[in-house]
Amino acid sequence: MSRKIVLLWVVVLLLAGCQSQTRIDSDPPIMLTVEPRPAPDTVLPVLGGEETTLQAWKGTGIVLNFWATWCGPCREEMPLLVEYANSHPEIAVIGVNSQEDAETAQAFVEEYGISFPILLDERGVMGNRLQLQALPMTVFIGPDGKLRGRHVGQLTPALLDAWLPALTSSDE
Repeated sequence: MSRKIVLLWVVVLLLAGCQSQTRIDSDPPIMLTVEPRPAPDTVLPVLGGEETTLQAWKGTGIVLNFWATWCGPCREEMPLLVEYANSHPEIAVIGVNSQEDAETAQAFVEEYGISFPILLDERGVMGNRLQLQALPMTVFIGPDGKLRGRHVGQLTPALLDAWLPALTSSDE
């Protein structure tokens, strides 16, 4: 009986050693859009305001960040987005609250001191059109209104800085 227990522990330890050794602090690769295409022209309400579309920001590069209040990585990256929006006024940082009501989103906005626009995608329409896979997800749109790429997962300062040239130039 004790021999079986020892053998079982050996197998468990061997399997535990087979886990992949990925660096947690390394940036995932940037996912570029192969052929830039126009961003979807979805009409969504702005938190505390009227309805709008992304066309309202045409001529300006956009960092479009999908988030939800229950998403831990979304909460962790929000101070970075607030700071980025404040330090890069030439870029439109726009949050898209995914499938939550306005009251829930408003409490989050107040908690994090968010001053950039928040679109409410309560039914997930824009998320579906942009193939939202997981939260957080950030979509990068050039000043020409075309999708440049997207990143699934938490943002880093280095990742945002790497996208800055694509957001300030209409060149493809």
